[in-house]
Amino acid sequence: MNYQVTRTKIIPPRKRSDLLSRQRLLDTLYELIDFRLIILIAPAGYGKTFLLVDFAHNTELPVCWYALDPLDRDLYRFFAHFIAAIAEQFPEFGRASTAALESLSNNQGSLEQFIATIVN
Repeated sequence: MNYQVTRTKIIPPRKRSDLLSRQRLLDTLYELIDFRLIILIAPAGYGKTFLLVDFAHNTELPVCWYALDPLDRDLYRFFAHFIAAIAEQFPEFGRASTAALESLSNNQGSLEQFIATIVN
C-alpha cells in the first residue's frame, strides 16, 4: 500500500508578517530544547501554531513539521507522512523507514520490526 504524501502537511507554513513574535515564549522553547519531549498545550486560538512556525523560521536547528488531520488516524497514512516529515531534514532516515513501511503494509514485516527501524 503506497500513500501519497501531501507536501503541505510536512513543511512549516510561511511566517506571517502581521503577527508579532512572542520572544518570551521563544526563549522558553530554547531553554527546553535539550528535553526529549516538549508538549505545548493551550486552547484553540492561543497561538500555538504561530509560536512553532516562528521558532521553525528563527532557529538553525533542523525542524520536522507534520500538520495532523482526521485522515491521519489511518496508521499507514500517519507513518508515511511522519517518515516524510523527518526525511525532509534527514534523507537517510526516509530510505530505510519507507522500505520498512512498505514491508509492513504488504504483510511482509511486523509492527515491531517497523518501529525498531524507525527508532534505530
